Amino acid sequence: MRSSTSARGFDRRPSGCGRLIDAAADLLPTHDEHASAPWWLLTADAGYLWRYTPHHLHQASRLDELPNLTCDLRWVEANPTIRIAGHRRG
Repeated sequence: MRSSTSARGFDRRPSGCGRLIDAAADLLPTHDEHASAPWWLLTADAGYLWRYTPHHLHQASRLDELPNLTCDLRWVEANPTIRIAGHRRG
């Protein structure tokens, strides 16, 4: 039986993923509550969030926010975990 809690103690149920997304969004600069969070403004040292924010949005059933994030070219360009063939960052 799989546990809903990881080895680090994070709750992987939808409510846990939603709380993680909400807490992470609070780290971003102030933004309109009705607009998508400006995830492309994450700091460079937020590696976990750069890599797993789409996963947590999906697990939290925030399916309206997921394409807003993954199709936002500001996110794609700023995300240090995405490798674009033929493109050098910096």
